[in-house]
Amino acid sequence: MQKQTMLFDTHIIAFKEKLRELRQEDSSMAVSVQAVTDEELEENKLQKRVSSGGIAYMISDFIQSIKDSLPQKAEESIAFLIDAHQQGYFAINTDWYKGGIFYSMIVKETKDDLKTDVFEFLQALYPYRHLSAELDVDQKLYPKIIVDAFHKYFPESDLAKMFVCKNVSEANQFCLLHYLGLMIENGNFKMIFSSELNPFFSQKEVFKFHLSLENDTQFWVKEGLWKVYANFHHAGEFEIYHTQKILKYIFPNEKKAKVVKDISEEKDEKTNLIAPKDIPVNELHYEEDLQQNLDDIKDALKNIPIQNWIKRNSLKVMLHGESGAGKTAFVAQLCRELGFYQFSVGSLSSKWVGETEKNIRDIFEREYPRLMKKYKGKVILCIDEFDGVAGTKVTADSATANHHNSVVSQLLNSLDNFKGIMFVTLNNASPERIEPAIMRRFVFDFSFDLPSKNARKEIWRAQDGFWSGDEQLLEKLSEYVLTGAEINSISQKSHFLQYMNKRNQTSTADLIKLVESQVERAKRARYNYTKLDKKTIGFEMRA
Repeated sequence: MQKQTMLFDTHIIAFKEKLRELRQEDSSMAVSVQAVTDEELEENKLQKRVSSGGIAYMISDFIQSIKDSLPQKAEESIAFLIDAHQQGYFAINTDWYKGGIFYSMIVKETKDDLKTDVFEFLQALYPYRHLSAELDVDQKLYPKIIVDAFHKYFPESDLAKMFVCKNVSEANQFCLLHYLGLMIENGNFKMIFSSELNPFFSQKEVFKFHLSLENDTQFWVKEGLWKVYANFHHAGEFEIYHTQKILKYIFPNEKKAKVVKDISEEKDEKTNLIAPKDIPVNELHYEEDLQQNLDDIKDALKNIPIQNWIKRNSLKVMLHGESGAGKTAFVAQLCRELGFYQFSVGSLSSKWVGETEKNIRDIFEREYPRLMKKYKGKVILCIDEFDGVAGTKVTADSATANHHNSVVSQLLNSLDNFKGIMFVTLNNASPERIEPAIMRRFVFDFSFDLPSKNARKEIWRAQDGFWSGDEQLLEKLSEYVLTGAEINSISQKSHFLQYMNKRNQTSTADLIKLVESQVERAKRARYNYTKLDKKTIGFEMRA
């Protein structure tokens, strides 16, 4: 630590002089924030621009401009820049544009006060990683640099005290800090893949880390700060969730934590099983005809005796339509309202020959029957990305074709023998995409189109934001063609935006910027971006 302090003192004078030169040299050449276009950002043409309180540079330009004032070693340079940022010599700005998140380094006119907020440090971890990449820092050295910086600036924080009290290893400290940074970057508590850590550790360390996740022996899992589940879609990959318990270390003395929903649901020991009481309330809005159909399904499940599912009959429902239109969300709310456990399967497919058929048998013939027996018939099976295993059969003229047909045959057999309640979700249910024999196994299938303007207005109104009581703003927001999931994502980003760059609140301009960025991304991502007044079935346009 003393060596790092001496290093900082040695270089800070030259660094400050370089910043002063940049301000004088570029103040007359900078452009306004409003003049920056998405095309300039995407094509990496932007060199500098004005932001409130200083001149902003893209990361690569910033490094090139001040490189002469940095220590010679790359790892010492990133440690120096972290110190300079934490001590207020420059700031990091975060903006959303249609291609994603854009970071810029802001050269201030005057030095800020020392930062003391753990949240702000975690928020800066992702930009720090970009800076280290630009400096060609050996990523295996990066964990120690981050952990040392955290203890240097936040030794009295609850998180640092917990690290010391429990004698947490440097690797585990970095794992938690890194994933917390990703959580804040994403703006929510959704899953983070275990492979995010691969660049920072040796193959042996990564293998041991994944093994500890598989055996539930990983330190943060045992401490109750993480919940870990195998990812059905990627063999050997794990999904990591933060529990609500972690919030007390980020917001120890504030009420901010209360607005973040707890998704540390009670799940079955070996499966992605969510208890009805742990499914958060989500107000959903659909078109009138679809809503009536969904209400009919709900009434049927409410009135049919549980013994019906255990002994002989089954209800199989296919939900197809645009991603984010509320298919999986409907199943979750159905389970919550009627008291069913939700057995959620992300995907059945695997790239390994024979593994997909095994996954189908495991779910249909072992896990689901076991859960139905354990919870007395109150379990709904929900399979996402069903089109990954339900494609039409093809001519058996290759090993790949034989493998695909084998999967379809196994699925047909399992569907025939299924007893219980099943909902599957997929994007496209056209006969060209889904095996007709599989379609016939489902009692009902419903198409989820993009919500209408009125539905979008109600979805916006249901969000917890400053716009919910502003009818004029709600009317404007409803003009943008978005799904319910996209609106919810914008709402969460808006919440976190108010804590970035010392904003007190999110402005209407900030909100509209987020909305327009999401609309542009949606146009490229959707299966068929069409006007809502056209007649659609699934996503295939019908004459």
